[in-house]
Amino acid sequence: MLGILDIILLAASLLVTLAIGVYHGVKGRKATPAEYMLGGRAMSPLPLAMSMMVGTISPITIMGNIGEMYAYGTQLWIMDVGLALGMVVVAEMFIPIFYPMHMVSLYQVGRRERW
Repeated sequence: MLGILDIILLAASLLVTLAIGVYHGVKGRKATPAEYMLGGRAMSPLPLAMSMMVGTISPITIMGNIGEMYAYGTQLWIMDVGLALGMVVVAEMFIPIFYPMHMVSLYQVGRRERW
């Protein structure tokens, strides 16, 4: 059962998240779907790598890793470090190649589609 402090902190974090979303939804500039999907093509490699990592790892994997580490030890954390470093390498090496091609995903390489 959650205590009163837990409920207050949970509600506060949800309200802050909601306030940020409403602020940027009302005051932010209106982006086209292409700008929204591609981030205006202005992201640096670190947020791009973080976005790629979050898109690669499913929530069930994250929850499973927590249980696995609890049961068998913390040696599994090195997989997450390797994944994060690999995504930074991919963002640094491959994104500069695909950026001039105006590719959205690797699936478009064979088809030469444009966004």
